[in-house]
Amino acid sequence: MGYPSTPEVAVESESGEQDPTWFPDGDSIVFSSPLVGPQMRIASIDLRTRRVTTIPGSDGLFSPRLSPDARFIVAMNSPQSKLMLFDMEKQKWSQLFEPAHGGLGWPHWSGDSQFVYVSDEVDQHAPIVYRIHISDRKVERVATLDVPNGLIGNFGGWMSTTADGTPLLLRDLEVEEIYALDVDLP
Repeated sequence: MGYPSTPEVAVESESGEQDPTWFPDGDSIVFSSPLVGPQMRIASIDLRTRRVTTIPGSDGLFSPRLSPDARFIVAMNSPQSKLMLFDMEKQKWSQLFEPAHGGLGWPHWSGDSQFVYVSDEVDQHAPIVYRIHISDRKVERVATLDVPNGLIGNFGGWMSTTADGTPLLLRDLEVEEIYALDVDLP
């Protein structure tokens, strides 16, 4: 698909769609879409036809992340207490992970679609990063951090991973200063 040279509106709506994730072919996007009030659902849009389709059984779910191979979608339920997995071939949701005390955030796929990383930020001073293996649903604790001042800010922390699976976390202290650094690399 050729990309437009100017931005285009994908969905005409005033309801506040969120968390867009591209399909690998670039022809579709999966996103969170409000139902009524604060309740969400997961939908996708075919950018060629502009047809919006609700993902079956996704009422109450939000923050979708499409696997790089486009086989699965992960999403969270409110209040971020369960991580759900949608199998695109079977068209079925199943629970992937539920921590002991809720507080999940920022699901992120590994590049090979074998793992989902998610942060547990119930304790802003000691966030935990988990890795869940999709095939056997084995949960591993990848990192526990000690952050004396916590992960604070308007949206709390943010989590992703590098290409090799190393966790990246953002700590927002709401500092409104910009710094430039000179770095001498070998």
